[in-house]
Amino acid sequence: MSVAPELEHERDYLARARTELTACSRPDRPASPRGPRRPARRAERLTKWLGCAADRMVVMPALSTWWSLDVRAVAPQAHDYAVQRSGADLLTRWTEPARRYHTTRHLVEMFWALEELEAVGEIDDRQSSIARLAAWFHDAVYHPGASHGSNEADSAALARDHLQQVGLVDDDIEAIEAMIQITVNHDAHHEAPLEAAFQDADLWILSAPVERFDGYCQQVRQEYSGVPDAAYQQGRSAILEALLHRDTIYRTSHALHLWETPARINLGRELARLRA
Repeated sequence: MSVAPELEHERDYLARARTELTACSRPDRPASPRGPRRPARRAERLTKWLGCAADRMVVMPALSTWWSLDVRAVAPQAHDYAVQRSGADLLTRWTEPARRYHTTRHLVEMFWALEELEAVGEIDDRQSSIARLAAWFHDAVYHPGASHGSNEADSAALARDHLQQVGLVDDDIEAIEAMIQITVNHDAHHEAPLEAAFQDADLWILSAPVERFDGYCQQVRQEYSGVPDAAYQQGRSAILEALLHRDTIYRTSHALHLWETPARINLGRELARLRA
């Protein structure tokens, strides 16, 4: 069965979840190609919520599945109707036709980055779930022409409204709001593990393989297609130069070790293109 290109990443994510379910019972389960293997409890939770029949997973969109799983991991008492309604609203937002980079592909890439950080112990299982919920909301409101910080403020307000209805406690909602607000300037501190991991996951794209990073650069330009070339080059260069001139782009030890150098190389290439 053919799949629309924009849904390829969702299909791959579902396939990975199914692999986790199958592999969790194998004593000779191989290590993940993305890093140390994930704790079996995630696969066990998938089994609990979805059942062991693989065909039951096939009929459920992968992202909707993970939204529901993470909500219930954080708030077991969550209201079913509110969970479904919020998930549907978020998917609608993330698939708005004007988006090019800030799509569900970016969301899935954040999920994978967070799982990688969880696998090496930067955050624990519950923190990973909270961070993925924050990822759902951090670009839920996205207007390229908005004033600095307004998208993030509106996204944080949306998160509070939805998550209160879903049934999360205030401490978890406040943690999610804080992570969303960090993406205004990406200024998380090393001593805040959850915020550091969330910021690193959001910036993972800077360290992506060349083809993906170059595609990301093109997608951002498409989102700002109404901005003249000279203005775009000046504004984009200022943002990337600020990142490149930091002592470190990433905050977690794992990202510093594996993502920092590729990110700096990619940023240098893009700045050279913008200045050409």
